[in-house]
Amino acid sequence: MGHSVGAFIAASLALDANWSLASDPERAVSIQGMVGLLGPYTGIRIKRGQLPQVALLSAGRDRLVPVSVTLALASSVTAAGGQAEHRV
Repeated sequence: MGHSVGAFIAASLALDANWSLASDPERAVSIQGMVGLLGPYTGIRIKRGQLPQVALLSAGRDRLVPVSVTLALASSVTAAGGQAEHRV
């Protein structure tokens, strides 16, 4: 779980192949879920394989991170076969 940049870090660790905690079998970590609040998710490349469940929260009047950024991540997760729920 993370807020703002913390949400970006949480999403990167859970979803991005470049940040994957499971890339080294000796240090493999199984992430079961990820919650992000108001995250600037641009630049996350969704990894292939099993994805954790994702819950994303955004603010309709946020001037720094538009809702469209969060919707794009939710759509990418869904397109990769994962489950993502988004609430405004």
